[in-house]
Amino acid sequence: FIRTLHLGQRLFLDGPAGTGKSFIIKKVAAEACARWGPDSVAIGAPTGAAAMVASSRALSASTLHRLFNIRRRCRPPGSRACLIPPEHESADPIAAIGDAEVPQSELEQAMMREADGAAAAEPDEQRGVETAILCSRTRRALRQLRVLILDEISMVSRRTLELCEEAMRVARGRHDEAWGGVSLICSGDFFQLKCIETVAAPAASPAASPWSFNSPVFPPA
Repeated sequence: FIRTLHLGQRLFLDGPAGTGKSFIIKKVAAEACARWGPDSVAIGAPTGAAAMVASSRALSASTLHRLFNIRRRCRPPGSRACLIPPEHESADPIAAIGDAEVPQSELEQAMMREADGAAAAEPDEQRGVETAILCSRTRRALRQLRVLILDEISMVSRRTLELCEEAMRVARGRHDEAWGGVSLICSGDFFQLKCIETVAAPAASPAASPWSFNSPVFPPA
């Protein structure tokens, strides 16, 4: 795993509960922090609970939505899933979450208003689709990464995984390199936790499947 960090490779860490997956990713994160600094590595998870489990003394994990600043936005079908807003929009409490430009209390209120508005919007098309808002803070954080660790990957849908991969390429300006050229480690057990977007009926083809392992960007892609 340490060799993977230096070679910029991508791999999938599999295994049932209790086999030490969390132990390994914490050790890898600690090694990366010691070699290149805490800004060079990030751990993302699909939920806040999973992020807490993946956190350690060396590094705190975050949700994928926090790491990639993923929001619901209305956009034309087929348009890019990543948006780089004008710099003057950073004053918007929603766009500035994580920029340390708005007091925490105001951020929490803005998040609650957005959540309430999304829940009340009907039909689903009015809520928009998940979009990575690549503000200056998010782009800066993603450009500094040398190692990206995604924990509980089985819960991440194919659509969300491909959104994160595109965000890495766009933010880092390395459009022709998978995941923007960073070392990637995905950890999880597909026999333990189901994909959040799993549908009742089986997909007609792998291309229509919501599971992340059917995505072309799933490691070792």
